[in-house]
Amino acid sequence: MGNIEFRDEEGRLIDEKLSGIEIIRYALAPLGLELDFRIKLNLKPDTASGLVLDEVTHDTRAFFRERDGKVEIDSCLEVIEKVLTPYNCTLKQVGGMYWIENRREGETPVWHADWALTTITEEANAPAPISLDTYKFKRTSELSMLPPVSEITMRLLNRYMGDNLVDDLNNYWGAGPWDYTGFRPAPSDEQDQIRLTALHIYPDHRTITLKSDFTVEKVTDNDYLSLSFEHKHENMTNMTDFPRLEISVVKPAGTITESTTYAITTDWELYKSPVSNVWKIEALTGDYNIEIKIIATGTGAYSVENLLKNFTLIRIVSEDGETYSDVSFDRFYRARQDGKLKKDTFDVFFGDTPTTGDVAALIYSGDNTTLWNRQGETDEKSLLNVFAIDYLESRADYLDYITLSINDDDNTIKRNNIVSLTREGVTKNYDILNFTKRYRSGFLDVHLRERL
Repeated sequence: MGNIEFRDEEGRLIDEKLSGIEIIRYALAPLGLELDFRIKLNLKPDTASGLVLDEVTHDTRAFFRERDGKVEIDSCLEVIEKVLTPYNCTLKQVGGMYWIENRREGETPVWHADWALTTITEEANAPAPISLDTYKFKRTSELSMLPPVSEITMRLLNRYMGDNLVDDLNNYWGAGPWDYTGFRPAPSDEQDQIRLTALHIYPDHRTITLKSDFTVEKVTDNDYLSLSFEHKHENMTNMTDFPRLEISVVKPAGTITESTTYAITTDWELYKSPVSNVWKIEALTGDYNIEIKIIATGTGAYSVENLLKNFTLIRIVSEDGETYSDVSFDRFYRARQDGKLKKDTFDVFFGDTPTTGDVAALIYSGDNTTLWNRQGETDEKSLLNVFAIDYLESRADYLDYITLSINDDDNTIKRNNIVSLTREGVTKNYDILNFTKRYRSGFLDVHLRERL
């Protein structure tokens, strides 16, 4: 699975919004084992009532990206990890079924879904932990201690910013988004470029803008607009130097102009806006516009044809000197508890985001999710904050890590069972992390981690 690309049954790229369980089924299909699912998830949006993996949709654009003209597609294993990580879940194949379990689930309800996902029902609570106290042990058992976690940091990834902020940015006909009525005579309409014919008396400069403002929502403190286009000039007369470009950004708080002007050469040149305060997205939400001023030098009447094409206008994030455009982080979540030592960091690919169209967004009943609760709790916090609480509570103290071999001739213990063990008069519950059955001897080699 780690080498199999995430595609549908026909080998096509999957580009749609699907429920979590539909995505996992696609990712498991190459195994050829069409097994039922058993699911203990623990989490729900505050307005949900059913199985979240069936009711909440994910954007499958999170699983592919374009780099250097090539499409990179995640493997099926990577897709499963991306879907299950924010739910703090694991996937196991046990007893002819796929088990999806929240790492903190105990004696809570289990959902059953058939492979076709035509029947999804809530079943009885999971069984109580199996006591190992009466089993026969080998003397090779070992105990070590896992240190507690003091801090968890999560970075929400796959905020999608690659689409143009103006849909028809490269429509160069009169009905397109660009306003160049300031040019005399009117510019000619060409399908693949804008040709601006300027007949002026110096220094009567001309400006093109977008006919309508576009709205941008600030999500991080390092959000910027990024504009690029190609430009050149032809048929220049009575000018002592090349025409030049001056770029301004119209913001909710006023217009800011770049201090640098760019020469329009006789060959196609690429303009790309710098990462600077001129291009920074400052308001939480507001309307923006772009002004491109064409400046000429000379005396008296002059003429020149200026050509522009291949516009992109996207949102980027700049962090630690690196810029991210098509896929980037959205924000950091961090949680701490006192008196501990270890720090853990997670990258997650789905979570709560207010921006419509973000790849990371989780959608329930047509709306972006915002508040989540755990089983039996009223947390009313974002999904990743609930994840952090859950994780820190599970690592709030030193944990037993035990390796042992026990005799299980009856095959009672399964990989997904919670087990209990009494040591020095104290009974504790454990998850099975690793599981190897030696059927000839009847012994079971297991690695156990204590559950808090």
